[in-house]
Amino acid sequence: MAVSDKATGFGWWRSPLVQAVLTAQVLSLLLCVMGTTSGLLASHGVNMPTSQAVLNYALLAVVCGAHHLRTRGPRLSNPWPAYVFLAVLDVEANYLVTRAYQYTSVTSVTLLDCFTIPSVMALSALLLRAAYRPAHMAGAALCVGGLAVLVASDGAGDGAATGGPAPLLGDGLVLAGSVLYAVSNVAQERLLRGATPVSELLAALGAGGGGGGGGGGGGGDDAAGEEGLAELEARPLLAAGQRPAHPPEPEPGLGAAPRGGRRE
Repeated sequence: MAVSDKATGFGWWRSPLVQAVLTAQVLSLLLCVMGTTSGLLASHGVNMPTSQAVLNYALLAVVCGAHHLRTRGPRLSNPWPAYVFLAVLDVEANYLVTRAYQYTSVTSVTLLDCFTIPSVMALSALLLRAAYRPAHMAGAALCVGGLAVLVASDGAGDGAATGGPAPLLGDGLVLAGSVLYAVSNVAQERLLRGATPVSELLAALGAGGGGGGGGGGGGGDDAAGEEGLAELEARPLLAAGQRPAHPPEPEPGLGAAPRGGRRE
């Protein structure tokens, strides 16, 4: 005889609130891993903020697009320029936040990215007529105050102390990206409140972001990023005693030693 979850005392995990909290924690862990890897790439000279997100958009387009085509067909609930607008916002927000790892620390980027929360609250109250309790407003004010202290501490220290060559520039990029994230999130909520299926929105966002990120990768990524990536690829070969296919060029002013003799 089957025993219900309520009888065993484990029915609490089926609560929508508990499931939402657990899902948010999983997403936070994935974002933490993504931020850490982006910081490691930046520390090795890999500066490719646009190309790093192309695979994410491609997976969204393939998985959600296949589900949408199977359940609803190729028709769209909204005009396609609306999805292009959302994709541009999301791509630019990703670009700014990922670019910030070149200038400030992973800790600053991760914390300042939370500026999306008060920005979403302000835009939701203005555009969606959302109402918040005083406790919500106090929490948002506390968040903004903490972020202000973080920016002030980054500005007061030097690059070595704050973990980046230009911490204030990096902080500004994160804040700008957070505002774009907020605009994108509020616009998506507005569409989802209507008759827009989630699969359609995510598939269109993935297709637009993948197309825009892949097509604009050359403009968003610089040559230094390609050189840093080539250096990372060459390290396992050098450790194994092999020569890379394209060895890095010597620095200016440091000529290579002639064969069979010393460098003067």
